[in-house]
Amino acid sequence: DRPGLLARDAAMLARLFDVLTRKARATGGAPLRVARLGGYFREGCAPEILEAVDHFAHVAGARTMIEVPWAAAARGAAYVLVAAEAGQT
Repeated sequence: DRPGLLARDAAMLARLFDVLTRKARATGGAPLRVARLGGYFREGCAPEILEAVDHFAHVAGARTMIEVPWAAAARGAAYVLVAAEAGQT
């Protein structure tokens, strides 16, 4: 799994990418809506990935870490479902 960006259009995606790669600051244009996930989604991440995500979150104004209950269990269920679906082809 990799950190990723979701945006409404290519211009917003380019703006987000510039902030993430530290080429720009999150200013101008429509306000950014940023969520930062903790717990399961940070476990096992390389330090440089966590640093980049935390930098982006700070610049974009995301001050809260969101926990998703049962994320690990949901991921485990996804493995089972994908294997079951693959076996039906």
